[in-house]
Amino acid sequence: MKKGITTILLLIAVLLLGILLVVGINRDRGGKPQVKSGTIETVNRLTEVVEPEPKKEEPIQEVAKKETLSQRQAVRKAESYLNIAGFSRKGLIDQLKFDGFNNEDATYAVDKIGLR
Repeated sequence: MKKGITTILLLIAVLLLGILLVVGINRDRGGKPQVKSGTIETVNRLTEVVEPEPKKEEPIQEVAKKETLSQRQAVRKAESYLNIAGFSRKGLIDQLKFDGFNNEDATYAVDKIGLR
C-alpha cells in the first residue's frame, strides 16, 4: 500500500512539473502575463525622456571675456595663498600687491573668490 501511495505522489509531482514547464515555455514564445488596466500607460509616462533645459551661462561667459590675464593670475595666486594660510581681506590684497599686482587686480581677485 505504501508503494502505491508513493507512486501516485510521484506521478502528481511529475504532472505538476510538466505543467510548470509548459507554462514557462509558452511565456518564452510570446505568451504574455495578465496586466492590470492602466499599468502600461503608467510605465510609458514614467519612462518618457525629458529633455533638460539649457543652462543659462551667458553672464558667466561675459565675465570671463572681460577678465584680463592679470586678473586671472591674481585670482589663482589668491586661491593658492588661501589654501596655505588664512588671510583677512586687506591682508590678502596687500600680499597680492607685494607680489606685483596692482590694487585693482588684487581687489578684483579677492572679490571674485568671495573673501569679505
